[in-house]
This record gives sequence, structure tokens and C-alpha cells, in this order.
Amino acid sequence: MATANIDQEMEPALNQNEELLGITPSRRSPHGGVSRKRKADRSSWKQSVRKIQRQSGKAYKNTKGEQMPKRSIVALKSCRNCKFKCSTNISEIERQIIFDNFRTLDDDGKKHVSLYL
Repeated sequence: MATANIDQEMEPALNQNEELLGITPSRRSPHGGVSRKRKADRSSWKQSVRKIQRQSGKAYKNTKGEQMPKRSIVALKSCRNCKFKCSTNISEIERQIIFDNFRTLDDDGKKHVSLYL
């Protein structure tokens, strides 16, 4: 009983404080307290999901809704006149390993990679 009287006495003061703080009835939670705005979960946004799939080399749908194929290694071209002789120094298996490892890097990892083959 005593707590009910205290709550009734404090209610006008609480309403004045809420007005000063700019708390509107829409910001009140159903449990009586003040609610906070939800944090944006950017990892679930369509644009972010599309970006992660594109950068990891997986198949994805572009902004127009068209299905884009997964990335694959480009066919090896003839390097007869190349001074580095990449086609003879790096086998197809090594190329596949390099490709897969590069695709597993995150955004920052790809930003700082320098490939010297």
C-alpha cells in the first residue's frame, strides 16, 4: 500500500522529466520504461549480402535480379614471349590454390595484397 502511494506521488514529477527529456509516448516500451532505437544490422542488408557473395566469388543476383555466375579461373594464355614464363613456373593446381586463397580473403585482406608471380 505504501509503495502505491509513493508511485502516485512521483508520477507528476516523472511526467515533467519526460517532457523535459523529449520522451514521447511512442518511445515508451510496453513495460513502462524508455526504449532505445534498434541498431542497424548491416550484415543482413541485401546490398551487403550481395557484396560479400560477389567478393567471395560465389554466384549472386545483381541489383537488376539477374543471376551472375560464380567466378572461375581464366583460361591460361600462351606465354611463349613472356619473360616471366608464368605458364611453366606455376602449375594449374597452384593457380587453383592461389585463386581459392585469394577469394577467401576479406575486403581488407584483398586491399593489401600484392601479387608478384
